[in-house]
Amino acid sequence: MDRYRFKEIFHLMSRTLLGIVLAVFFLKACEIRPLPNAEDGEIRFELSARANNEKLEKKAGLNGQFLHTGFAKAEDLGIFWGEFGQEACIDCPDAFEIRFRDLELDVMADAVHMDSLLKIGERKFFVAAGVEGRRKKKVSFTNENRGSVNPTYSWDFGDGTISNLANPVHVYNDPDLNQVRVCLESIDENGCKTLICNDIMLEDSTCSLNFTHSLNPNSTYVEFEAFPVGIPPFEYRWDFGDGGVATLGNPGYFYPEVGEYEACLTVTDALGCSTRLCKNIAVDPNLCENNFAYQIGSSPSKDLLQLGRIELTYISPDGSIFSSSREEQPGNAHFEILDREPYQKNASGLNTYAFACRFSCTLWDEDGNSIEITDGESTSAVAYP
Repeated sequence: MDRYRFKEIFHLMSRTLLGIVLAVFFLKACEIRPLPNAEDGEIRFELSARANNEKLEKKAGLNGQFLHTGFAKAEDLGIFWGEFGQEACIDCPDAFEIRFRDLELDVMADAVHMDSLLKIGERKFFVAAGVEGRRKKKVSFTNENRGSVNPTYSWDFGDGTISNLANPVHVYNDPDLNQVRVCLESIDENGCKTLICNDIMLEDSTCSLNFTHSLNPNSTYVEFEAFPVGIPPFEYRWDFGDGGVATLGNPGYFYPEVGEYEACLTVTDALGCSTRLCKNIAVDPNLCENNFAYQIGSSPSKDLLQLGRIELTYISPDGSIFSSSREEQPGNAHFEILDREPYQKNASGLNTYAFACRFSCTLWDEDGNSIEITDGESTSAVAYP
C-alpha cells in the first residue's frame, strides 16, 4: 500500500472516529439527568432562573440543598411535586417547587399515567379558584317582552359595547369593572318604544334578585312577587314609580291611572348584602313593555379540575410565598417539558419520575407583589405511589 493511500484511509478513519465521539457526546448531553444518588454525591438535579433579573440557583446536594419529591391526594386529584429546599425542611424559606395536577393513579396503570402526565411539550398554568371568575364575567341576558309586535332590540352593556340580539350573552373582560349600567331599548312594528336600565354588580356577591308582576284585567291593580337569593330574613323596599312605596315581599298596588311606570325593588339580606332591580310596568293591556333578566357566571367555561396544569411556588428567604396561581399568567409565560424518564424510589419509598423543563412566568404573593421569573431551566422530579 503506498503512503498516499494509507493517508487517505487514516483520514477517513479519523473522521469516522470523531463523528462517533461527537455523537456519543451529544447523546449524553441530551440525556435527562437521573435523581441524585446519595452514594456518589454527584449534583444531578438543579434549577436556574432570573428572579426580577437576579440570579436564582438551586443545586441538590450542594450546601445542604435537597430535592424533595412527593405525592398527595386532594379529592379527585393527584398532586405530584418536587421541591428544591433544605434537606431537613419542606416548605421552608428559600425553596422552589414545581407541582403537577392530574387524576389519582388508581384509575390507570402507573407508568402509562406518569408518561402521559409528563409528556414532552408545553403546559398551561393552574389558576387558583376564583381568579378566572374575577378576571372575566359572562352575563346571560333575557328580554321579557310583553305586548310588543316583532320588536327590535338595542342593548348597551355599559362597557362601550352593544348588541341587537334578542337574548345576548356578553363577556366583561375588564378585571377592574365591578359595576355596569345596562340598558335595553326596544321598538316594535307599531312604533311602541320602551327603555329600561339597570345597574349590575359584576363582583362576586352572595345575593341576587328578580321579580315579576301581573296586571289584573279591567283595572290598574298590579300584583308583584319578589324572588330574592341570599340569607333570610330579607328587607324589601318597593318604589312603584309614582311616589308609592311598600315594604312587603309580594305586595299589590293600585296605580292612580293607566300609563307606563318604572318600578324598582331593593332587597337586603341578613348579612347586609343588598341588590336592586327596576322594570317597566305597563298599566294598560294595550301598552307594550319590555324588561330584562340576567344571570352572571364565570367566563370562559374552564376545565374545573385543570388537569395536567402546573403551578410554581417560590418561598423567599424572608418566608414570603409567591405562586404562579394567584393570577392568570401574561401572554409571554410558558412552561415546557423537554424530556422525562422513570427513576428510583425516594427516601419515603415512593416511585419517582425525572424530567427536564424550561419556563418563564410571574409569581405573586398574597399582597399582590410580584416576581418575574425568566430564563428558567431545571432538571427535577416528582413522586407517585
